Amino acid sequence: MKVAGVLVLVLACLVPAWVHAQYDPAVNCAEFDAKLNGECPLNEGSMCKVSPSPQSRGGYVTENCGNCQKSSGLVRCTNGFTFKFTRQDQVEVTYSAQLVTKVYQAVVKFARTACRTKSKPVTANPFRLTTTPANNMTTNNADISYVQVCYNPVDCGYNNYMCGDPKILGGDGVMFYFHGYKDADFCLVSDSDLHINAHFIGMRPEGRTRDFTWVQGLGFVYGPHSLTVGVKKVAKWDATVDQLEFTYNGRAFELEGSSWRSDPDETMTINRVGSRNAVDVVVKDKMGVVLTALPIGHEENRVHKYGIGEDDCFAHFNMQFRFFSLSSKVNGVLGQTYQPGFVNPVKRGVAMPIMGGADRFITSSLLATDCKVSQYTATAVALRDKSTLPNLTSCGSSASGALTCRR
Repeated sequence: MKVAGVLVLVLACLVPAWVHAQYDPAVNCAEFDAKLNGECPLNEGSMCKVSPSPQSRGGYVTENCGNCQKSSGLVRCTNGFTFKFTRQDQVEVTYSAQLVTKVYQAVVKFARTACRTKSKPVTANPFRLTTTPANNMTTNNADISYVQVCYNPVDCGYNNYMCGDPKILGGDGVMFYFHGYKDADFCLVSDSDLHINAHFIGMRPEGRTRDFTWVQGLGFVYGPHSLTVGVKKVAKWDATVDQLEFTYNGRAFELEGSSWRSDPDETMTINRVGSRNAVDVVVKDKMGVVLTALPIGHEENRVHKYGIGEDDCFAHFNMQFRFFSLSSKVNGVLGQTYQPGFVNPVKRGVAMPIMGGADRFITSSLLATDCKVSQYTATAVALRDKSTLPNLTSCGSSASGALTCRR
């Protein structure tokens, strides 16, 4: 009985420790010199940065994290990350699997040292970053300067995506198709301060009544700036070759290295996702989109009877949008579904509900803002309008991909 009693006592002491180990979100952290090492590894994800600041609203300054709700010790952002500052020297990070596919690494910067996660990718969710016990002894070094995560947003799996022959799940939760027609440009989003067009490529096999279409490029107009991102026409797809092309304010440029920022205001940024053929485009405080280039494969061509020949693999974009602020008057093929009280006119309960009215959305060029439903005036969206952006939930996908945006 005495032995049994001792065993029970030992087990009683061990159980709390085991439970703590199972649920402790701590991540091993390695110190490094932030002045000599880039915080985000080359070609590894988009960056989101949060800096404590007593002078700012809510006590924090955020960069490339979307629209963030800030309160004492807590920053919750629309890109899927939540930062909980539990102590002056410690932050706990949680991310949504519906919005984030991978966290490559995280960095926390203190006054004189920095610490980054050892595991790549980071598998714990949530995970905790803090100083080492030795550095904790120095109060001036313990305060956090900033915390930064390098990550990949979800690519065509949940909210706001457009993939393949355009199939859309709008902000109202109604599924529909919008085909437009080949060799034309259509406005996806038209707001007072942002206009996004898509260039459609495609073909119409003999006997078909409509074009099969895909999106080959996007054009962004924001204030005095314009940006285009496209995928080149190629006969055979080689995944080892980067096939993306860019222009900014009418001038072509190469994406050298892992990122690009517009000059001088850095309103627009482009970050590589992986080593080639995928980028994350961000318009500061407004939106972001992950663009992944890919071809129509042989099997897909056969199954869907596209009739694609040997001279063009119809390389196109899969697109994963995220919006940080939209006005209540936003329009466009995608934007209209975010209007308060929008009633979708498509027929329900059929295999392919089609959104018509291509004439309302067509534009004269990739950077034109002259579609009939245009709302663009180069006027910033009022801060109060941010509250009209619906809360987003996860969305389904299909074999041919989809443009989905669900509230």
